[in-house]
Amino acid sequence: DILANATSVGMTPNVDQSPIDKSLLKKKIVFDAVYSPPMTKLLRDAQRASAKIVQGREMYLNQAVLQSELYTSKKPGVSLMRRLLS
Repeated sequence: DILANATSVGMTPNVDQSPIDKSLLKKKIVFDAVYSPPMTKLLRDAQRASAKIVQGREMYLNQAVLQSELYTSKKPGVSLMRRLLS
């Protein structure tokens, strides 16, 4: 099962909110599009439930890489882009 949060729930300044009850997070892949903070309550709860998690910044980075390739026809420096996001 995959759970994806594409809402702003959990985004700064409401970092103590989660769109999903933690009892629903067992044995899932949980993706949260929220990138600030990088580790949302949803992702913390999912990690505690042993789910695989994907942070919003990872999505943001991959989207930026693909957009850069589309506009420039060149592969950007992904490691540099990742460091700049940190």
